[in-house]
Amino acid sequence: MGYDAAAVWRAWAPDLDHQTVSCGHFMAEEAPAEVLRALRNLLAR
Repeated sequence: MGYDAAAVWRAWAPDLDHQTVSCGHFMAEEAPAEVLRALRNLLAR
């Protein structure tokens, strides 16, 4: 992927946890297991 979104957001969110999901625009529909795993990791913090 050519764009580093995490680098842009890190200035405002130093505790940023960035995860890339290999899918299109509709993440929850296209990769539900990956999205669920990322959300669970976020909520467990």
